Amino acid sequence: RFASMVRTPAYVDLINHARSEIVMTVHTPDDQRWRCLVRIWPQNDPRGDPKEYWWALSRTKEEKGTVDGFRNGGYVPAETEIFAGCFMVDAVVPNRLLGEIDQRNTGENQ
Repeated sequence: RFASMVRTPAYVDLINHARSEIVMTVHTPDDQRWRCLVRIWPQNDPRGDPKEYWWALSRTKEEKGTVDGFRNGGYVPAETEIFAGCFMVDAVVPNRLLGEIDQRNTGENQ
């Protein structure tokens, strides 16, 4: 499902884009969750209009252990230890410009 999703028009420019920049970041006081606005320039049009995406990230629990088993009330496979304390992507959502939303809602673009 993931492969088919990133090939949709909303996300296809994320694959092999020409360049990117982080425009804005917001995080929780404990640094466990971040929201980042990222601007990308499509590979096929690097001087054209950039597209923006909101990325939601959260830090994994710092579970320690070397064998499969139950820890802190849940089953944790041993291989998850390599991701302990790492940030994982929870969501990537296209940033809609206000004009795009207005046109879609009023039908001006049709």
